[in-house]
Amino acid sequence: MVRTRRHLLIVAAVLELPAGVALLAAPSLVAEGLLGAVLVAPEAFVLGRVAGAGVAALGVAAWIAWPDDRSRAATAVIAGLAVCNLGAAAVLALAALRLELGGPALWPVLAALGALGAWCLESLRG
Repeated sequence: MVRTRRHLLIVAAVLELPAGVALLAAPSLVAEGLLGAVLVAPEAFVLGRVAGAGVAALGVAAWIAWPDDRSRAATAVIAGLAVCNLGAAAVLALAALRLELGGPALWPVLAALGALGAWCLESLRG
């Protein structure tokens, strides 16, 4: 199967928007699934929701950009997706390896973040 920038943007939109909405709606539930720990501090809820808004915004941007996947704007969205996904993968990997945190969704999510980030980098090189 040929993986195009258009496919990348559609897949990113379909994954990022619901992930962002989940963080906005239930940051503690997401934290428990990823890290095996519930959020208790109000500040943690605020930061989780801020992160959710950013991830949802990337999903919306990817959805808007897919019809014109060769534009500079689409390239910028893909670059932002690469930074977000690879950065999130790095943070979660450090949480697992250094802090020994981990929930049932951690490794599948880490794999998805890494794969999507790598796809973004491949697309930017192409």
